[in-house]
Amino acid sequence: MTAQVRRHVYLHQTFGEVEFIEDPLTASSNIEYKASNSPFTFSSLGQGRQLLESIHFILPLAGKVPVFKTFMQNYAKVCLQNKEMTQLHIVVFSSESDSSSIKSLISIVGQYQKRYAGADIEIIYADGPFNRAKALDLGMSQLSEDSLLFFIDVDILFNKDTLLRIRYNTIKNIQVYYPIVFSQYNPSLICSNSDLCDTKWTNLTSDHGYWRSMGYGMVSSYKRDLISVGGLDTSIKGWGKEDVALNTKFVGSNLTIFRSIDPRLVHVFHQVICDTKLNNDQYQMCKITEKSTFGSQRQISNIVFSLPDILHKNDKEIMLSAFEQLAFKINGEQTEEVNPKAYPLADPNLTQKILDLVQKAASCKELRKGANEATKTLNRGISEFIVMAADAEPLEILLHLPLLCEDKNVPYVFIRSKQALGRACGVSRPVISCSVTVNEGSNLRPQIQTIQLAIEKLLI
Repeated sequence: MTAQVRRHVYLHQTFGEVEFIEDPLTASSNIEYKASNSPFTFSSLGQGRQLLESIHFILPLAGKVPVFKTFMQNYAKVCLQNKEMTQLHIVVFSSESDSSSIKSLISIVGQYQKRYAGADIEIIYADGPFNRAKALDLGMSQLSEDSLLFFIDVDILFNKDTLLRIRYNTIKNIQVYYPIVFSQYNPSLICSNSDLCDTKWTNLTSDHGYWRSMGYGMVSSYKRDLISVGGLDTSIKGWGKEDVALNTKFVGSNLTIFRSIDPRLVHVFHQVICDTKLNNDQYQMCKITEKSTFGSQRQISNIVFSLPDILHKNDKEIMLSAFEQLAFKINGEQTEEVNPKAYPLADPNLTQKILDLVQKAASCKELRKGANEATKTLNRGISEFIVMAADAEPLEILLHLPLLCEDKNVPYVFIRSKQALGRACGVSRPVISCSVTVNEGSNLRPQIQTIQLAIEKLLI
């Protein structure tokens, strides 16, 4: 007889020594602890680190005025109203923001400086395309080496407890602090189920978001310690990797990395826009983030399988159409009525094909963005077709384009969302119009001809 034997192997991994630290809430106390049988006895509390040290928030910014307005409301509530020891350094990339956005930003900052006399907020202008490492480097360039820095993004909300943790968990010459941020899912997906529609930023359930355990963008460090490991790699352009590169430097140094969740540090949901001009590693990282922030696997599965047409396994076209309709609904791109002057209007299926082609044209440099640039391509006879956003306000700023297209015999079409068009164009701001341009040797020629035929069918 052969008897099966089950073997177990138990492994024990020690991740670090036990540390005893002083509770910051008792730091001002003069309580004396007498000798006891405990092997660890504090002779006195109140001898800890300075917990009122000024925190320098470094904020890179490119456009995003509405989001910045929300950030400033929260910053004022937490820091300015309570007269916290903080300073805000905003680094703006002028090439990524139009003149009206910059004026709005200056106006917002000016209002808070006027309302809170003495509010220490500065705007620093950066040249060239967006580069987060460059922005952070510029933001701290004029600060002393003993300055306590916190790198933050405009989509982050926090409260006063976060300030305490930054001060307490960052130790000069010894320790840097990497908080783990809670990242919200798409609220439109959450609200597709009415009983889960509480999207307050303090709601930290698994249905509302996830902990970014692999995110290293938020970090608190003394400038001296940052310099000691070689500083930021400003050669990394665009989205991502600069945070991982810095974390790798800290890991290889003698500094301790303190990593912990912060239940009051929340990344508010926004559509992730992956620039096709990014190198392959950065682009893949961006796409992973884009998918991660959409929603939980359970939520997406429940919604997808609630669609009757999704079960038509033998008809891929029906399945694809059902899923595209769902995606448009969740992204809020099909909920409002369209101005009847926005004609012809692409359906969801054609819209997706147009956006895919626009994204490819942007990466091949066969695209011009904006109504003025689209007009120029028509006048120069180099436009293959024109795409316009039906939610442009007012729509009349685009209505010269259809007339010009008809005069030049160039196909034109409207899609519902300027935000979606902006994402396809590879920029973070809305785009109300674009032109796919002529290139005789283009690999996109078959797709361009397919879209041109599809647009012409809308007019029949």
